[in-house]
Amino acid sequence: MGEQKVPKPNLIPFLIADLIMLAVACIIVFYSKWPLEPWQVAICSLSALAGGVFLITPFILEHKAALRLAESESLVSTVSQIQKLEDVAKQITSATNYWQAAQADAAKTVETARQIHEQISKEAREFAEFMQKANDVEKTALRIEVEKLNRIMEENLQVVIHLLDNVYALYRAALQSGDKRLIEQIALFQMTCRQIAQRIGLVAFDGKSGEKFSAERHRNVDQKAEVPPDAIVTGAIAPGYTYQTKMLRQALVSVSSPQNSKKETETQPVPNT
Repeated sequence: MGEQKVPKPNLIPFLIADLIMLAVACIIVFYSKWPLEPWQVAICSLSALAGGVFLITPFILEHKAALRLAESESLVSTVSQIQKLEDVAKQITSATNYWQAAQADAAKTVETARQIHEQISKEAREFAEFMQKANDVEKTALRIEVEKLNRIMEENLQVVIHLLDNVYALYRAALQSGDKRLIEQIALFQMTCRQIAQRIGLVAFDGKSGEKFSAERHRNVDQKAEVPPDAIVTGAIAPGYTYQTKMLRQALVSVSSPQNSKKETETQPVPNT
């Protein structure tokens, strides 16, 4: 925007009027008789004063125009700054709208994330409950199966033990018959049966004559009789059994003190297998 110039008034009319006023005063002074009359002095004074007024009037007008121009330029600058402030206000309003929109979008995003989190938590809880129920059902089924297997195993062990007891009874009957050939055959048959039982961890053992009585491995046939501390096994009545190193049944034996062991052994010989 170019710099505006201060408009200057035309000085000629004001100079002419000033000269006229001065001329009137001079005419009165030079062509009047002295001393001058009061009205003549008054006219001369007014003429001189009017001339001075006409002389300074254009400068006053020019000063007022300069003041008005300065006020106009200041007003224009103020209006320009106000327009800039309006532009800034519009930008602030636009930024505020954008911020509100972004805040609304962020709130929607947070709400969506919260809903997704709640849904995931709910599904996780449901899945955990389902897995817990499935595990409980599976554990229950496995426990039932294990109990069935243990029961079947125990029944099978009892069947095998019963068979081995019958074989041992057959062996004792062979011993009582005194037939060496029959004793050998039955002894071989018993050994084979026991080896087969050992494959499943079932081990049969007899009370050997002459060995020291052990409360962990032996059981006295006479349960009412008190077993002395130095008792000796004199004969086996029924074998004992261990299953995978666990004691199932103690061997049923007859015992006697060391003084009577030799006599009882001679009356009831029991070969070991």
